[in-house]
Amino acid sequence: FFCMVSLLIGGAIVSGIAAGAAGTGAFTYYRYKKKAALKGNQLFGVPLLALDKEYITEDDIPFVVDLCCNEVESRNMFIPVPWKDTFYDANPSAAEVNDECQKIIGLLSTKKRRKHRKASLEGITMQEVVEILLYYLSNLPEPLVNFAFFDDFISAQQTVSESDNFDEWRDTVVELLLQLPERHRAVLFRIVGMVSSLMQGMLDQKDRNEFLLAVSSKLLVVFMSPRDPTTKDNQQKMKEFGAPCFINMIVNYGALVSTIAMKEHK
Repeated sequence: FFCMVSLLIGGAIVSGIAAGAAGTGAFTYYRYKKKAALKGNQLFGVPLLALDKEYITEDDIPFVVDLCCNEVESRNMFIPVPWKDTFYDANPSAAEVNDECQKIIGLLSTKKRRKHRKASLEGITMQEVVEILLYYLSNLPEPLVNFAFFDDFISAQQTVSESDNFDEWRDTVVELLLQLPERHRAVLFRIVGMVSSLMQGMLDQKDRNEFLLAVSSKLLVVFMSPRDPTTKDNQQKMKEFGAPCFINMIVNYGALVSTIAMKEHK
């Protein structure tokens, strides 16, 4: 089953998500990009494709990303978590001053895999887990959708907004995703899949809408961003089409994954 975000959440919510996503998030992404070079660190701020194998899982995902996503999914199964508030309140900068977060970041930053296994997230809050994830993602030199593909994804969303041709959107986005570096695509799907699993547990449509708004306000700019976010044209693109494109991927995660799998199988 394939559905577009306009059918899911309505125009008012889309506008709210877009407005939030183009605000503080853009500042956060570019600020942390410049602060990433910690002495001796070979993980935070390092391009995904340049990471040493010691930091990567068998699924070609940075261990820090997989660890945080696993913790989120695990707690979601057993503990009631106010996910909307957790994402809204999460602040990547808090991970720099929180002693427990710094200990975990230190363990994850070393190239020794045995220390990675000691980086347990059980003793910190769910918000702190999300903050570590955001801290890593907001340090990446490029968003998961590389700068070179920004206008292509925006164009795909703009086209479906004008034509309501959902199949065309899916096929276009799948082709674009297949052009991304494999590691970028793997990380993107790991995060989108985690967010989608949280949304599936929300039965009330209003709760889903508010959750998507919160997630987009924090994750949009590490998912996709123009090379120059300061121009009015790029800011408008993010507001009108960036957030809906991101949310469409969350809502239609299963359809995108299965379509890509079929194409790769051929």
